[in-house]
Amino acid sequence: MEAVVSASQGAVHILLGKLGNVLATKYVLLGGVRGEIQELKDELESMTACLRDLVDSDDHNEQTRTWMKQVREVAFDVEDCMDRFCHHLSENHGDRQGLLEYLHRMFNMVRTLGVRHKVATDIQGLKSRAQKVSERRLRYNPGESAGRSTKALDSPSYSHLDSLDR
Repeated sequence: MEAVVSASQGAVHILLGKLGNVLATKYVLLGGVRGEIQELKDELESMTACLRDLVDSDDHNEQTRTWMKQVREVAFDVEDCMDRFCHHLSENHGDRQGLLEYLHRMFNMVRTLGVRHKVATDIQGLKSRAQKVSERRLRYNPGESAGRSTKALDSPSYSHLDSLDR
């Protein structure tokens, strides 16, 4: 099971580096996309922390394995999105300077507007997907959400039904 956790953790760790690079570079992003990427990066960092905690745990039930698989899939999809983004927007500045460089940058911004819009839409969808994966984990595995015991879920109480018999 540790191999599954490590694979999930490794996929997310590599992706976090790529997201950091995109945020740190001079890529021209559509308004708000930089914030969306940061939020997605934060969400994935939280997932990575949870994955690290799972390495120490022996409790890897079916829900946990499903969640780790979903985290891995989201990480791979985000990585694919970032690779497409970097590929389409990579520029070779050459030796241009001054007005020529400015004109080239303006032309390139117009030329890549469609790609930047698609990436912005994809990032919003991926961020939403990552949040839903986290929410599902809490919704279907509530014992792990705040360190609560799952005994209440394991042995339901029917005491409220006793009053109906009277």
